[in-house]
Amino acid sequence: MSGLKPEFFDNLENNKLVKIYTQLDIKIIALIVDKLLKEQKLDSLSKRQLRILIETGGKEIFEQTLKEMNLLDDKIKKEIKKVYDEMAEENFKSYDDLYDYKQIERKMSKSQIQILNGAIKQTGKDLSNFTKTVAFSAEQLYVNAVDKAYFEVITGGRTVNEALKDATRYLASEGIKLKDKAERKVSLEVAVRRNLRAGIKQTADSITEEIEKELGCNGYEVVAHVGARPSHAEAQGKQYALTKEDAKKYNVGYWGDVEDLWQEYNCRHTYFGIILGISEPVYTKKELLEMQNKEVTYKGKKIPEYDATQIQRKLEREQRSLLKQIEPLKGKQDVSDLEEKLQLKKTEYKSFCKETGLTPKYGRIEIY
Repeated sequence: MSGLKPEFFDNLENNKLVKIYTQLDIKIIALIVDKLLKEQKLDSLSKRQLRILIETGGKEIFEQTLKEMNLLDDKIKKEIKKVYDEMAEENFKSYDDLYDYKQIERKMSKSQIQILNGAIKQTGKDLSNFTKTVAFSAEQLYVNAVDKAYFEVITGGRTVNEALKDATRYLASEGIKLKDKAERKVSLEVAVRRNLRAGIKQTADSITEEIEKELGCNGYEVVAHVGARPSHAEAQGKQYALTKEDAKKYNVGYWGDVEDLWQEYNCRHTYFGIILGISEPVYTKKELLEMQNKEVTYKGKKIPEYDATQIQRKLEREQRSLLKQIEPLKGKQDVSDLEEKLQLKKTEYKSFCKETGLTPKYGRIEIY
């Protein structure tokens, strides 16, 4: 129900809070890599000695991870408050015209402030609950890496250095993983991003509900953006009535027919309350049709802009992945092959954006 623009959610993808966790991930992997590279006698270890090595090293990694996360606690809370305050301000802007029309002063009520503060506190609590889970994940990564190196040495005829190099590469590519609600493993930054996005959307909806009651809204208008998935592109940017009677009266769509569309996974659409017959549509029919049918040129062929944005996102993820692999290994082993791959991806990304005319989103690639 919020009037937040898609750009607001785009900026959440890799905002400062997400970067804090990305940097934490890299630092933890670097700690494990350092610990692994100190082990030089894996080929002569007995199984009992290996178990002791795993237990002591794993415990050290667990405790160090807890320490690193606790050090970041105040910084994380500060960033959570900042992004929620920005959300509240952006959300209210969608209703400026209606506040003027109703001649009501635009300000947050006590209950809206309580909703906002409660959400800030809850998100802080949710992210704090990651602490032990992340520490356990780091410990398990270390255990798996030592096991992997040990068995490569005793069964595969690999030297200790070769096995440790493989293990550190495995660590760098794997990173810290957490389980989501569907029990799927996701990266630490994805878990943070999803938690933040869900909290922001839910809070904006709760605050907006009160705004719409205060203003007497009887419909919604969906925010539109170029590159929407086909099923959404047709329905976006339009006004909808909350009742079938009003839909017929004002010659607009009925909200119940499209409501579920905007709940689909990874949908960036938001919508804001309107007063039918008073609120002017943001977009003309011509503008919406142009958005819906927009195409770009890729490899000499015309493709829907939505398809192009999916390719763009894939290229951005690949670059981030390589950066996250390189960083914890720098100065510890030769990463020239990874750096070469990264350079090729950068060149591919630049050429892709130039050919399609899409704006490069370097903020989605950065890890610092």
